[in-house]
Order: sequence, then structure tokens, then C-alpha cells
Amino acid sequence: MSVTQRTRFLIFQCDNHRCQMRGKAAPDGARLEVDHKLACANGGTDEITNPWLLCYECNRGKAALYLEVEKLYVNNPDNLLKKYR
Repeated sequence: MSVTQRTRFLIFQCDNHRCQMRGKAAPDGARLEVDHKLACANGGTDEITNPWLLCYECNRGKAALYLEVEKLYVNNPDNLLKKYR
């Protein structure tokens, strides 16, 4: 599936142009990407509640894992890593 340009724009706005895992923004040197919380490979959709903004590093680290967003510790990836070790 492919997120439309309009949806992409809305996601950037809703997520304040920041990685939703580490809080980094483009001025901080982050390369931001729209990702799916629940990967399309695992049944995720492009509905506005599924995509989110991640930096390149977080997106590659997450891969196709499903993360319980309400339990993420934004700006504290060490706590997140403890959960999945």
C-alpha cells in the first residue's frame, strides 16, 4: 500500500514533524519517514490512525514489529528496547 501525498502531509502535521519514538526533527539531522504502526505485511492499512512519523534509524530498527503505541516511551528508546529484549 502507498500513503497518499495528502495523508503524508497530515501525518507530518499531526506528528509535529518529529520522530514519534525519539522526538528528533529534521533540524536535528533526522531523516523523517512515514511508517505503518502495524505493517502492511501484517494486515495494516493506510487509514489515518495507522501511519506515523519515524526517523530513518527508528524505522529500520522497528522493521515489521507491531508496537503498542500507547505503551511507547517517546523520547526514551531505552525503555522501549527493554520491552522487546
